[in-house]
Amino acid sequence: ETDVPAHFAGKKVSLWFPSIIARALQIWVNGRPVEFDHGTYTDTIWRGPTYFWMDYNHEEEFDVTPLVRPGERNTIAFRVFKSYDFAGTYRRVFLLANEPQADAESPSDR
Repeated sequence: ETDVPAHFAGKKVSLWFPSIIARALQIWVNGRPVEFDHGTYTDTIWRGPTYFWMDYNHEEEFDVTPLVRPGERNTIAFRVFKSYDFAGTYRRVFLLANEPQADAESPSDR
């Protein structure tokens, strides 16, 4: 659980994983799943590139703007699917707020 500041309202809110090892990932914000755009379909499971299990220097950022309630306590949960023997995040996960950019690529589209 985290208190999301009221000044996050009107901004793009992202969940940033500075170090993630995962074959796949699910995220829920306030009990609702984050949907990921995989190009030809959307799904509630993000699928990482096949090389994710080979090293430990992966950053991923996911747009959670529509699910976050600024000015309130929010519950954020995530499930990491293991790649072979390795999985998880080994650094603190951050909730970031930035001014929305009209032509920016969505982080979950990467």
